[in-house]
Amino acid sequence: MKVLSPLRHLALLFCCMVLGGQAQAVCPDLDVAGLKRLVADRKVTPVVFFASWCTECAVHLRQKLASGTLLIATFDERRAAEAVLKQLAITAPCYLDHGIASAYQVKSIPMTLRLDQSGQRLE
Repeated sequence: MKVLSPLRHLALLFCCMVLGGQAQAVCPDLDVAGLKRLVADRKVTPVVFFASWCTECAVHLRQKLASGTLLIATFDERRAAEAVLKQLAITAPCYLDHGIASAYQVKSIPMTLRLDQSGQRLE
């Protein structure tokens, strides 16, 4: 068993206090391959593309989100996206876009897509 030095222990404790016990970002990075892995065990997955600066997105996010919805912060910065989700008390899983909007040809936001188990867009 590895023992942490007192300084590392204090740093870890500080991070846990500041981040509310979360050592990772609320909206971690996600690419197309990662998205396909996330939807692989679900029949249909709603995916909402949004940005913190988008007023219409905030209105859209305030509506009841379907069970299992994934949020993709696109055209945005992580801290801004995380701040708006915290402000709106949104608890759905959020990810920072790395090529997903481009791959699914998302041209405007908010946009909700439904994906099948293989990650294909459903109409």
